Amino acid sequence: MLVLVEPVEPGVKPPVYVKGVKPAYTADALRARIEGTVTLGVVVLPDGTVGDVTVPTSLGNALDLEAVKAARQWRFKPGTKDGRPVPVQVKLDFQFKSLGKPARRMGGRASGHRPATGNQEPR
Repeated sequence: MLVLVEPVEPGVKPPVYVKGVKPAYTADALRARIEGTVTLGVVVLPDGTVGDVTVPTSLGNALDLEAVKAARQWRFKPGTKDGRPVPVQVKLDFQFKSLGKPARRMGGRASGHRPATGNQEPR
């Protein structure tokens, strides 16, 4: 997971990531081998919670919803201007990548995917 701060106006200190959860990688997305990045535009509010969320880069409804659900649980040290907390827009990239291909067997049923990485930790 990567947190990027949009360019802010002079004198504004960007918010700092404190904690959060990873988005779930849905079973359907794993079976379909859907991989890629969901990019969210997030407003970090003065209390450090997440306000408005947009999805400028989508992987499809289910993974987008999981990314939004996870982002809403994130907490930040709020951005400030002149020492006072202010809302600040940030960009969050949630990377979805499976750990491997389904196992192949000679006869019988193929085993399912291994658990997905879901994303990377914030930098």
